[in-house]
Amino acid sequence: MSSSAHTSTSSAPAFPRVGDTFSSLNEFKLACHRAALAAGIEVKIPAGSATSASLRCRLCDECRADRIGLGSPCSFRLYASATAVTKGTVKVSKSYLSHSCPKTVRQARERTGEARAWPLGKIEELEQAIAEGKKLPSKTWWGRPGVPAKEAGGSEDRDSESSDSATSSEEDGNLEDEDEEQDGSDGHDDGGEETSFTNGNTNSSDGGEDEGESYPSAAAVGKEVRKLIETGRVDPPSRRDTFSSARKLLVTLYAFAQSRGFSFYRRSDADDKNHLKLICSKGHHRYTKIKQGKWKVCVIADKDENGDWRITSSELEHNHEIDEVDNDEQASSRSSNRKGPSTASKRPKREADKPPVQHAAFLPSSTPSTPTPLHVEDLAAFLYSIFPAVPAHELQLVVDFLAHIGVSTLEDLATL
Repeated sequence: MSSSAHTSTSSAPAFPRVGDTFSSLNEFKLACHRAALAAGIEVKIPAGSATSASLRCRLCDECRADRIGLGSPCSFRLYASATAVTKGTVKVSKSYLSHSCPKTVRQARERTGEARAWPLGKIEELEQAIAEGKKLPSKTWWGRPGVPAKEAGGSEDRDSESSDSATSSEEDGNLEDEDEEQDGSDGHDDGGEETSFTNGNTNSSDGGEDEGESYPSAAAVGKEVRKLIETGRVDPPSRRDTFSSARKLLVTLYAFAQSRGFSFYRRSDADDKNHLKLICSKGHHRYTKIKQGKWKVCVIADKDENGDWRITSSELEHNHEIDEVDNDEQASSRSSNRKGPSTASKRPKREADKPPVQHAAFLPSSTPSTPTPLHVEDLAAFLYSIFPAVPAHELQLVVDFLAHIGVSTLEDLATL
């Protein structure tokens, strides 16, 4: 850390102030995690790039002691970015150290030791990276369409810098898979922030299984979902249902939703490997203040002691219209199409002159299209990749605005 960086008058580390400089992003992150450990809180990096980092409180404004990703993200945040004066030097430009998350939850996590486990792990990781001079690759949106397969080895933690400065512009789209709002999800994150199904740490609590495989997005398992839909009408999830893995559970839920003309959105904390909460995609950002109220469709599943996933809660009644596919009507239509020409010839000639029937606005076509969910992490990564010269925090404002006006599918983005 540079000599200009702030140090507390006491022995406890203090959070960096606006204007403080550090020799690298890793040094800045390390100082923040050390100060967080001393303060009994937890900070994370929901967004950033190879040249900047934004740290926020891990908790959310509606969270409980057992769920750290409910509601909008806590107001606590720090931001630092590279300076043009000295190569590699980063400068703190934003610092807001007041919390909007429940103080009782922070105190409860501090008493149980949960608030220490997170920063201790990050501190050890960063100290080792700094000592060995490593610049490990940041996490990216592996598994998304058009993204190359992930190479073996290497850390995906955003608390480590990019491995190659020459590719820094390509790294600008990386986001940490943690839910703040992210809602992430899951969009990681992350109360208010969308939690999505971007890959998590390579070493998961389930024995090293990649999170992209354990908790895939609808796009990542599109072939499996379509295959399941083609086998017939997918039954609604019920509390009697049990699944051997989170992947099988999610494939089934995605297929059910798509066969009913809507899509699911992950709202649970991406760090919690034993709990999943999915809501109707229109329950996030869109139309939340209209008279019908927020969409209430919600499915909750938990992992039991045997490792199986069980649905513990299922609310499937929409309070908005959906473009649902009716298999009975489709079967009836196919049956009528098989009738011979003799049947058609018996119809009065004037019947052929009748204008076509005007269907209701939400009546499905014979080949209904399924909206492709667009998670906040994907949108941010896309913008970072095509506008590498624009500061990350400015692009994040664009992402937040698009999410606020209801852009949650690729179709929404295409209409802009």
